[in-house]
Amino acid sequence: MPMRTLSRQLRLPQASDVVFDQSGFDLLLPRRSTRWLFRILAILIGVAAGLAYAHFFLERVGPLWSGAAASVGALLGYVLVLMPAALVHHTRRLCVRLLLAQRRRAHARALERALRDAEARVEEDAADAQSWNALGVLALLSGEDQRAVAALEHACTANGAVECRVNLAAARAEARQFAEAAELLVEAARTDSVADAAQHNIGVLLSRRPARAVAQRVVEGVQDLSSPEVLNGLGTWEMMAGRLDAAEQHFSKAVEANPAAVGARANLALVQYRRGRLRHALKVMYEAATLDPMNALLVNDLGALLTAAGRPSEGARQLSRAARLAPGSPAVELNRGVVRLALGRYDDALDSFNDAMVRAAYPVRAAHNAALALIGLDRIDAAREQLEAGLEHDAADASLHNNLACVAWADGDDDGMRSELLRVEHAEDSGAMLNLAIVQIEEDNPEGALAILEELTERGLESTIVNLVRGVALLTVALRQWAPQMNQRQRRDFFRTLHMCVRPLEAAGSAEGDGSLEAAVNLALYRYVRLEFEAAAEGFLVAAATVDDDGYLEFCAGTALIEAGLAAQDAHQAAGDALVGEARELLKRARRHLESAAERGQITPDLFCNLGMCAYNLGDLEGAQAAFRRMWQLEEGVDAANNLGIVHARQGQQLQHEARAAALASRERERDLLQKAQTHLSTALHYFVKALEHNRDDPVLHGNIGLAYMLRNRGSDVEAALRHWQRMQAVGGAAARRRYEELTALKPEEGAHARFDETIMNVRALDPRLCVTTIPPRLSGPRYALHTIAEETSWRLLSDDPGVQRVLRARERVQGLEKRMARLSV
Repeated sequence: MPMRTLSRQLRLPQASDVVFDQSGFDLLLPRRSTRWLFRILAILIGVAAGLAYAHFFLERVGPLWSGAAASVGALLGYVLVLMPAALVHHTRRLCVRLLLAQRRRAHARALERALRDAEARVEEDAADAQSWNALGVLALLSGEDQRAVAALEHACTANGAVECRVNLAAARAEARQFAEAAELLVEAARTDSVADAAQHNIGVLLSRRPARAVAQRVVEGVQDLSSPEVLNGLGTWEMMAGRLDAAEQHFSKAVEANPAAVGARANLALVQYRRGRLRHALKVMYEAATLDPMNALLVNDLGALLTAAGRPSEGARQLSRAARLAPGSPAVELNRGVVRLALGRYDDALDSFNDAMVRAAYPVRAAHNAALALIGLDRIDAAREQLEAGLEHDAADASLHNNLACVAWADGDDDGMRSELLRVEHAEDSGAMLNLAIVQIEEDNPEGALAILEELTERGLESTIVNLVRGVALLTVALRQWAPQMNQRQRRDFFRTLHMCVRPLEAAGSAEGDGSLEAAVNLALYRYVRLEFEAAAEGFLVAAATVDDDGYLEFCAGTALIEAGLAAQDAHQAAGDALVGEARELLKRARRHLESAAERGQITPDLFCNLGMCAYNLGDLEGAQAAFRRMWQLEEGVDAANNLGIVHARQGQQLQHEARAAALASRERERDLLQKAQTHLSTALHYFVKALEHNRDDPVLHGNIGLAYMLRNRGSDVEAALRHWQRMQAVGGAAARRRYEELTALKPEEGAHARFDETIMNVRALDPRLCVTTIPPRLSGPRYALHTIAEETSWRLLSDDPGVQRVLRARERVQGLEKRMARLSV
């Protein structure tokens, strides 16, 4: 079933705030510091202060003294405003940098010394398992993975100590032997003495994204998965596989076990984001960022979520911090592009999405977002090329197919839009699923659309647009039962089904934002089919006042008003042929809106038919003739021909009546009027015959043709009139026989007052199935580079060797200083 939209233009989501703080400069100058701006400002303030001092406190001030005072002021401004804080900050960074360099050298020396000692001990006693274990740990710390595996295997063979197996698992994992590492760690986790270290290392192993079988082996082999690191790793693995329920369960258990588990808390926020619960996701991510403000991945994720929540200024601030914590990160650059996209800076956004590192790391997301920027620049063909390039990397990507469908719709290719959307199934993107639901309605499958909406509701998505689409689907189900003529039982069943659409449409119409206007149009349509014509017209007019150049809504309003006027006239039959005041006012309003619809480009036979009916019922036969003639030009059908015939016949009658009155004043005037009457009656006969070509046995047409012949009364017109009336009597039944007796009893002087049969001269009512209105297809929004967060990335290594213990302590000190250095960099 075809459905209308109020706009034929794709709309990109816009940000709700504007950047005013330092993050705005970071967006405009992403690779430059803004500190120089503040330095220049301090110098200018100092210059101004120096000039003011020279002007007010020095006598006989010349250019030289003014220049000197300005120079001194600039120096003082720079020193007094910026130098103390800058000096302290740079001093701290310098001290930490020097200390970090010293600790790194100390760690390298301790590692080298311990490695030599372990090698010497192994040469002296090849059966010493502790020495082999120490050698393997030290080789692993120095980056010699294969040597570490060989040494630790020798240690495990020598005495089979469980500590050696924990270390060997770490070495095998570093050598990408994840399955062997998992087996060793599962076995070690069953031993109480090393269970904590084994569970910690299982968490590190899972954070390295092993194969599904490896993670499944851990789940099956470890009875008590209580370590937050392990739970976080399992949750990450489940989330990457798309099993959000299992992932949420693991992350929640990790947070319960350790409320300070940063990774599990941040990953729980990502699960909520993928479920569409953005507000909750942002709250949880803020909590995680408070626990670890120097985690570059976490800060990046927080910036992305803030941008997704419509707060790009805050998101830009966080992304600037992430860029300093992780310089050159393609994830941060991609998310910065999304901030620019949200702010309408499409050219700058394209620069980010076309960055070589971003394209290499995120080819699908970069192509998706670049297409959005190109749509914002109204470069539809280039956007299509980007989307097709993205599909070359991932042919099943639902968001790319959805946006390709939207681009096809913008080009007027509705079949292409349906073809692309029907490839989307159970996508995470709610916009794609809503578009698919609308296509299911158009494919006459509203039940499928309702199933999709139920799935979205189960995900926790409730919005104005969901209510609108649900109301449209229910309205479509009801309109299947609609027919212009229904018996009592059919009407009862139809209205029972129709009433189901009211609640979701009213919920959508009472809200603000996308979908509320379309809901108002559909509610007006609901009132129209309930024959509440005036209320329906008001609903259509409210929407028409909001939408520019939509003549169809004006046409709907005018049609509803003319039907309201005719209904009001029918309710006052005692008034005879004259219009009652209420009916006249409604018809006048209807005529204005129909004329406005024509001015807005709604050029259709239905519009001119109804416009002609307005004019005809208001007594303006000239206006009716002009409208019906335009209708005939657009559609040479029976309705237009019959309407033109009746209008010309009525004009001929009026002129004959005027000619009789004019005979008392002027014979010339009488002849002129009679000649014009003859012309109108001949024209009426022409159009009646055209109408008769479509239905040779229409008794109404035969009756009107006979009456027109009788009024013209030229040559053999009387005989022609009798023939048509006899044909009317033969094919028309009892009603036609009564009409025959009425017409044949007319006297010539009574012809001017005879009534033509207007039975088949009707207003063209709205077809409700063509008036159902929905939103334009929704683009899948920008895609972010979001990273899952691991609790720790360092293996826990076990050894009683004093040299190894010194090396491990030195490593911990280096890692602590590196975090402190990162904090000072920000």
